[in-house]
Amino acid sequence: MVASASPTKSRRGQPVPTRRTTKTSPLSHHEVMALVAPFSRRGYAVDMEASDRNHRRLDFQPIEVAARPGTHPALRSVLCLEVPLRQPARLTRHLEMDNGLTASVIAEGRDPEALIDAVEQIAPGRQFYSTQGVLVARSYRLGAPVGDAARRAVGRNDPMVPRLARAEAHIGSVTLQIAEDDARLLDVTLTVDEGHRLDIPEDLLGVLGWPWRPLRQDDKGIWRGRLKPAAREPRRTVHLEQLIDAAVAHLIETLASTPAEFHLRHSQARWRVAFGRLLPLLGTVILSIAFVVIALALPKLTYIHILLQYVPIVGIVALSMMDKSLRLEIPPLPQPLQQPQWCALVDTS
Repeated sequence: MVASASPTKSRRGQPVPTRRTTKTSPLSHHEVMALVAPFSRRGYAVDMEASDRNHRRLDFQPIEVAARPGTHPALRSVLCLEVPLRQPARLTRHLEMDNGLTASVIAEGRDPEALIDAVEQIAPGRQFYSTQGVLVARSYRLGAPVGDAARRAVGRNDPMVPRLARAEAHIGSVTLQIAEDDARLLDVTLTVDEGHRLDIPEDLLGVLGWPWRPLRQDDKGIWRGRLKPAAREPRRTVHLEQLIDAAVAHLIETLASTPAEFHLRHSQARWRVAFGRLLPLLGTVILSIAFVVIALALPKLTYIHILLQYVPIVGIVALSMMDKSLRLEIPPLPQPLQQPQWCALVDTS
């Protein structure tokens, strides 16, 4: 019988990562003592009032992390250990700022002491750092990756090598979020403070290079795109950190200038993005023309002639499987941007 996977919170109000687990017996006193021993040696004290022994979850008392000038601000560190009977244990460390910005490290494995060793190897300064006055929060995963694509990315490397899973930065009223999913590409979202509308071109981030896919606005006004870093670890995380740093610097510079200046500065790059978006359609057209030419040159009603009818369909399916963010489209031509500013107040009257 499988327990519900609905989100839960500890008594202290901290979010607890959800996972589908089998109903098991509560943690016994002896199990608790054995599990918390490696944490006690490092100065972590279990919070039995906040813990949930029935669901085999142990919360630890928060630890204040002093600010380090030029590295990271003052933080609060909160540990949570989940110990299912027939699944690997999961240790989560939340680093929190007073303004609510949070970065996490999630490690999975059988040995709690190895988990705390792996989590502590990621310094707070790697998760929270400032660039040009903007604070960037990065979250990591260690242990068995989620999803087949993620497992292939790790390959034969040590699964305890940190894998960047999420990043967040606030540039003025605009928030950039990048989150890992079950594919090789990462989800990118750009949002703005409530009561405002973000008026940007689809190639705002695409001008940074091929890894950045076009942004598209959904019905809620959120701009969504995709990011494709290097395929395999540890190069993937290093490349992803570089891409995020470049995006934050780009947004700082872009949002501080006018839309007209963005077009002048990135005119050539915008044409390159438009051509890249046109490639799937061009490839399909060329493939279809080649099919027609070959079909006309072959005798009628041959097996090859029949099979060739499916070549364009197979090509389109193969293209979508290689990169789910690619579309058959005629992209808009890069034009000078007419709006006076990037963010505008929403008229609710």
